[in-house]
Amino acid sequence: MFSAALIFAVIAVSSAYKEGPPVGKVSDICTHMTPNHDGAPPTTTTGIISLTPSQTCFKAGQSIRIAVATTKDTIEGFFIQARTAPFANATASHGVFRTYTKNTGLYKCFSSSSENAVGHKDDEIKEKTLNVYWRAPDSNLTQDILIGGTFVLHKKEFFINTYKTISYKADCQSVPTGETEEMNLGKNSGKNSGRSAKLASWILVSFFAIIKFL
Repeated sequence: MFSAALIFAVIAVSSAYKEGPPVGKVSDICTHMTPNHDGAPPTTTTGIISLTPSQTCFKAGQSIRIAVATTKDTIEGFFIQARTAPFANATASHGVFRTYTKNTGLYKCFSSSSENAVGHKDDEIKEKTLNVYWRAPDSNLTQDILIGGTFVLHKKEFFINTYKTISYKADCQSVPTGETEEMNLGKNSGKNSGRSAKLASWILVSFFAIIKFL
């Protein structure tokens, strides 16, 4: 009975695994940003995903919070870049992203040396709302920016080319983003995540130890 329960626990831990955007594995994923989920097409329903920037304009070096939310279920995965128009055909992502939400990470697209994309990592994030932070380049960007990308609610329910426009304005005034507060919360969340990972590892080690002696 104990072994059966342990096997069930291991299966539950393993089934929760989900890969993030395959940056570096699929050469054009940074360009088309479309997940390959058993051939499922993107969802075309509107109004389910919203992106709300902390300010509607930007200038060189400013940081902006992008609040992402869904009106349905939870967001399980996402992949965001900062592009110039037209969004769907862009070949560059500008600026640098930061994230403090559990199971999210930063990526480098288009051979960039900077972390110019952000998305989920190995696990589903399962959040109704989340924030990412974008820092504009220090210079040479005077075009309006389209921040957005792909958002996954379920494996076969996802949205692509969903973005919000932020206009360039040389005298744009900065608005507080609340990033410091979220950074501190993220550190605490990371500690809890580390404990969960250790527990999962302990379960796997125990499982194989029991199998060895059966």
